[in-house]
Amino acid sequence: MALTTIAVSKLSTAVDRTSIPRAIKVLRDEAETRLATVEAQVSGADFKESVLAATAAALPAYTRAGNVLTADAPGAFPSLDGVAVGAGKRFLHQHGSGSLAAHADNGIYTLTDAGGAGAWSATRASDMDASAEVTAGLMVPVEQGTLYEGHHRQLKTVGAITLNTTALAFAEPESIED
Repeated sequence: MALTTIAVSKLSTAVDRTSIPRAIKVLRDEAETRLATVEAQVSGADFKESVLAATAAALPAYTRAGNVLTADAPGAFPSLDGVAVGAGKRFLHQHGSGSLAAHADNGIYTLTDAGGAGAWSATRASDMDASAEVTAGLMVPVEQGTLYEGHHRQLKTVGAITLNTTALAFAEPESIED
């Protein structure tokens, strides 16, 4: 007789046969209640495609023209939170430098040119390059990094958002209660 068969056999004789279906129903009901709670907390949430990394500090000096950031000086794109971001990879720029106007540059970008001998450049990602796609509470998962690996970042800006004008503030989302 296999070990699992023996264990199940002993369990079934030790527990009243009617109590197992009741226990399963209780567990199923509890799981459905928890799922409904989570769904209520995230309903209507705007989940974006993940980014490789997120900024842990301000980017080196750059100029924004439309939806494109271009470094003010030649050089390679910096590591973000300990992660080397290559051309074609998505990242979250969440640390506009200095003024609130710089925070209007925050958002999800794709590195279009990693720089080096020339200046690096990044373009707003296609799922966040128009005002209608930038919604309060949007969530973006971060794949790698010392601080943000495995975390989500949430847009905390409220009210009407005009891309490249409204300051965008990202932070850790509120935790979902057990």
